[in-house]
Amino acid sequence: MLISTFKHEFKSRGGVLLNSSVILFRKPLELWNMETGETIAEFKGNDVEVVLDYELDGKKIRDIINGWSRMPVIALHKRGGDSGMSYTHKGIPLGGGGGSGFESRDLNARFNALFGKDTSFDKTLEAFRNAHAGSDTEHGITVDAQGFVTQYIHGTAGEVMIAGGNGEFVLHNHPKNGWPTFSGGDLISTAMEPSSGIVASSSKQGRTAETAQYAGDYIFTKTPHFKASSFVKAVKTANLKGKDYNDAVNKWLTANQKKYGYVYVYRPEQ
Repeated sequence: MLISTFKHEFKSRGGVLLNSSVILFRKPLELWNMETGETIAEFKGNDVEVVLDYELDGKKIRDIINGWSRMPVIALHKRGGDSGMSYTHKGIPLGGGGGSGFESRDLNARFNALFGKDTSFDKTLEAFRNAHAGSDTEHGITVDAQGFVTQYIHGTAGEVMIAGGNGEFVLHNHPKNGWPTFSGGDLISTAMEPSSGIVASSSKQGRTAETAQYAGDYIFTKTPHFKASSFVKAVKTANLKGKDYNDAVNKWLTANQKKYGYVYVYRPEQ
């Protein structure tokens, strides 16, 4: 990837994952280790040029970027269906199911042809629910502000590799063997990408009574005041408490909307 291309794309992002654990945040410019929770380096100003000659594992960041064909994509994960009468945890787990998160790319027209010009976000979400809310594997689409699908990707049983562009929403499903609400991977990916938000859809079909009670659509929307770096750090260190994983994450996301600048909505399956 050309450095000029990186600079242009980085302006619309919350950050970028440079390797398996190190994030470069945009505001403020900071290198942060996602695994240890430690700041590696902080930089003055907003010009990413000051970061490019910093060495990470013996390699300049500009050389790392030059080796990319495109911006890295963080897979969207389901969170496994661990059970228990109560749930207490430090940080929202990333989730995941192994594999590449990518099985095949499909035709956008499978959705766009359903409504023609008379489409909307809600119509496309309903169509996606009908197609995949009850699936055994993960699937994802990206939707623009008018409701038109711009990507359609089939993933694996545990994850799907998809990212939205400026002004787009990412819609994906969580299969029946996982919790319906977001995983940490879903939230961190959304915070870093230029997309406007993310939806996790699920169905009661085939679920245990424990997870079926939470089936529906979980909608996370970034506001103009969204604090990407602070939110990612909070996701990794959140004090989760609830009767189960789904309940604990719902409580945390509901309580922290104003603090980090997002809107969180749960629409139960009817």
